[in-house]
Amino acid sequence: MKQHGVRNNAMCGIVGFFSNNFDYDPGNLIKTMTAEIDSRGPDACGFWSSEKKNLFLGHKRLAIQDLSIHGSQPMASPSGRHIIIFNGEIYNHYSIRKKLSKKQPICFRGTSDTETIAACLDIYTFSETIRLLKGMFALAVWDKLEKTLYLARDRFGEKPLYYGWNNKTFFFGSELKALKIHPVFEKKINKKAAKIFLEIGFIPAPMSIYRGIKKVPAGSFVQLFLGERKYFQVDEKVEKYWDPREFQNTQNSFKKNFEKATFELDRLLNEKINDYMISDVEVGSFLSGGIDSALVTSIIKKNTSKNIKTFNIGFNEKDFNEAGAARSVAKYLGTEHFEFLFTSSDALTIIPQIPKIYCEPFADLSQLPTLFLSKMASKHVKVVCSGDGGDEMFGGYNRHIASSAIFRFNQLAPKFVQDLLMRFLKHNFSNNLLLKSYKASSGLFSFNNRVPQLDDKIQKLTNVIGKNNILDYYDGLLNCYPNDEHTEFPKFLSSEYNFLKNSNLGLEHSIMLMDAMIYLTDNILVKVDRATMANSLECRAPLLDIDVANFAWALPIEYKIDKKAGKLILREVLNNYIPNNLITKPKSGFSVPISFWLRGPLREWAEELLNEEQHNFDGIVEHLEISKIWNDFINGKNQSYQKIWNILILAAWMKNE
Repeated sequence: MKQHGVRNNAMCGIVGFFSNNFDYDPGNLIKTMTAEIDSRGPDACGFWSSEKKNLFLGHKRLAIQDLSIHGSQPMASPSGRHIIIFNGEIYNHYSIRKKLSKKQPICFRGTSDTETIAACLDIYTFSETIRLLKGMFALAVWDKLEKTLYLARDRFGEKPLYYGWNNKTFFFGSELKALKIHPVFEKKINKKAAKIFLEIGFIPAPMSIYRGIKKVPAGSFVQLFLGERKYFQVDEKVEKYWDPREFQNTQNSFKKNFEKATFELDRLLNEKINDYMISDVEVGSFLSGGIDSALVTSIIKKNTSKNIKTFNIGFNEKDFNEAGAARSVAKYLGTEHFEFLFTSSDALTIIPQIPKIYCEPFADLSQLPTLFLSKMASKHVKVVCSGDGGDEMFGGYNRHIASSAIFRFNQLAPKFVQDLLMRFLKHNFSNNLLLKSYKASSGLFSFNNRVPQLDDKIQKLTNVIGKNNILDYYDGLLNCYPNDEHTEFPKFLSSEYNFLKNSNLGLEHSIMLMDAMIYLTDNILVKVDRATMANSLECRAPLLDIDVANFAWALPIEYKIDKKAGKLILREVLNNYIPNNLITKPKSGFSVPISFWLRGPLREWAEELLNEEQHNFDGIVEHLEISKIWNDFINGKNQSYQKIWNILILAAWMKNE
C-alpha cells in the first residue's frame, strides 16, 4: 500500500477507479484526475493504491477542521482494515466519538471528522456507520477484508458523487470532469437525460448526462464486491439508508400548540446552528432579503462574540434587487456586511465557465449570481452558512401556498371554464398583454410590491390548469413542455414517485416532499455546491440538518402556510431576533433579469451560439424548433425565458465537449 499527503496551496473532492487491466500508468492517472477537481481542495492532496494495484483513490482537501496532517486523506481506520476518502462535514462527530469510547478505548491522533468515521468503521458495519452521521458528505470506503467498495451520499444530497462503468473500468468521483480524464471514459450522451434537462433545466438522480454513469441517490449507498473473480463488471447494490418518505409518519406533533412549537423550533435551531459553526477557520453567512438567511444569520450572531461577515449581491434592475433588505438586516444585527453589484457584464464573464463548473447541463438561472457571490465571498472567508432548505421544509414556495386553491379550481370548475381560462392566459401571455396591464396598473395605483418574474409565474399557472393528478400537476410546475406526450419527465415521475398518488400526506406536503426529493437535491443543492466549490468555499445549510427537517415535517401544515404566506413558524421565530418590518417584500429567489438581458446585452452571445453550423444537438432537439422558440421569444410572442435558456445552456455544454 502506498499513501502520502502533501500540504500545499493547490475543497474537498474525491475520485477513484478500479480495473484489472491497464495499458496506461494508473499512478500518474489518479494524480491527473485528482488535479482536475483542484478547486475543491486547495489545502492538500493525497493518493492510495491497493496491493494488487487495481484500485486507486485520490483526494483533494479543504482544511476546515483539524488543519494538521492528522486530517490528511486517504485515511486508514485504526485497524488498517478500511481506507476512506471523504468530502463534507459531520457536525455530530464529537458526540460519535463519545459513543465510540463507551465501546472501546480509541486513541485519536487528531480532531478531524474523517478520523471519527474511520474509527466507526472498525466497530460498526458500514450501514450502521452511515446512519450515525449527521451532516453533508460524499465518501468512499474500501473494506480490505471483504474486498468491498462502498460509496455513500448524505440524506439530502448536499455533496455530489458520480459512479459507473465504461470499458471494463469502474469510476467514481465528486465531479464528472475528473472521470472524463480517464482514457477509457466514453462521452456518450444519455439522450433521455438530455431531453429531461431541456424540459426542467437539470438532470435528476440517478441519471447523469452520460450513458453508463449515474449519481449516487441522496440518502443512499452503493456496495460493490471487487473480490477474486474473473469479471469485468459487477452489478452494484444500491441501498437507501434514509428516505424523505419517512416524513409522512411524523406529522401532527404540537397540534393546537403553535406557541410551544415555535419555542421548540427556536431552541433546536440555536442548538444546531451552533454545531454548524464548528470550524478552525472563520465562518460567514450569505444574507439575502429573505426569511431563511436572515434567521440563520441572526442565530449565528446571537451565539458568537466574534465579528460575523455577511454577503449579498444587488442588481441595477430594481424589480430584482433585494440588496436593500439584506443591508437593513445586516445593519440591525451589526454584521460586517459586503454588498456586490451583479451586472450583465459579469454574467457574460461567468457564462463561458458554466459547462466546466457544472460538468453536465444545468440551467438554474440563479447559478450566475451564486457563482459571482461565491467568488466575492471566498476572498474573505473559507466557510459560509446559507438558508437553503427553508422553503422545502417549511413551505416557502408560491406553489405550496397557491396549490390548494388551484387544485380546488381544477376539481370543481367545468372543463369549458378551465379551457377558457387557459386560452385567455396563453393568448394574453404570448402577446405580452398581461405583463403590460400589470405594469400599467402597478404604476397607476403605486403598488408597493411588484411581483418578481411575473412572466414565469403566469407560464406555470397556465401549465397547471386542469391538472388533477399530483404527478401531472408537479410536472406542470417544472416542465417547459407540460402537455407534450413525448416528454420524458412525466415518465420519470411515474416510475420514481408513483407512491404519492395514494399518499396520505395531503396536497401541500406532497408537493413539498417532491421538492425535497427532486428540486432541492438535484437543482438547488447542485447550484450551490458547484458554485461554492469552484471558488474553494464551503457552504453549510443548517436548515437541512436532519433533526430540523424531522421537526419541520412533524408540524401540521397550518403552522407552515396559509392562503397568503408560507413559512409561518419561521417568521414567528425570526420575530424574536429582528423587527418584522425588515422582511416584508416578496422574495424573488435570487432571480436574474434574464429576459431583459437576452433581448439586450446577451443577445449577441445567444445568437452566435445558436447559429454555429458545427453545433450538433444529435437529435435531442431540432434546429427548426430552436429557431422558432428563439424568434418567438425575441418578438415577444413567448415571454417565458426558460425554454430558450435551457437550449442555450445545452448548446454551450455540447460546444465545450
